[in-house]
Amino acid sequence: MLTDVYISFILLSALAGIAVYFQKQSPLYLKLFPIFLFLAFGMEVSGFVLSKRGERTLMLYNVYTTLEYVFYLWVLYRVIRNPKIRTVLRQLFWIYPLLALLNIQFVQKNNFHTITYSIGALLVVLTCIYYFLELFRSNHSIKLVRQPSFWICSGLLFYYCCSYPFFAVANFWQNPPVRIILDIQVIISIMNVLLYLSFTIGFLCRIKIRNFILSS
Repeated sequence: MLTDVYISFILLSALAGIAVYFQKQSPLYLKLFPIFLFLAFGMEVSGFVLSKRGERTLMLYNVYTTLEYVFYLWVLYRVIRNPKIRTVLRQLFWIYPLLALLNIQFVQKNNFHTITYSIGALLVVLTCIYYFLELFRSNHSIKLVRQPSFWICSGLLFYYCCSYPFFAVANFWQNPPVRIILDIQVIISIMNVLLYLSFTIGFLCRIKIRNFILSS
């Protein structure tokens, strides 16, 4: 199953993230990223096991995805330089979870919080776009393939740009056909694999690989 595959990629990415502790001058967001991924792996495994037992996982995923957005916004806060945008992101650290909590408790009580999930996706997409604008406006040359933030933001931008329409439509589509739900799950699982692959590349891109020529 694709679910098993993408959960495996979370673990793979978390293990690859350990490499940042052996790299000089690794920023704080990179050091905390593997910890976040190990927690994400534990959550996904728990959700998978509970769903197999027929138990509800709604609250688990509602809480997890809310905290996930807060973490991603914090990572973006750490890589963006503009003081005004950073101030806005600092405010979102408490505004977004508050909105999500109100939505979960009073609006979408018995459903996945698609409304605030879509808002979170939009916030991440807009912030990633600004990151790239800031990056390409830089006055000094940057080797993008060796920038962890480039790979992380590329993965986030791709994933949430592609998944946003699904959850935005879900806000207005009541009782979609089971076949469509299954197809969407497959698509999102594939996008998850690509997301965690981009994180993995981000963790490893600063490692220097030297070619040793053996003389005969």
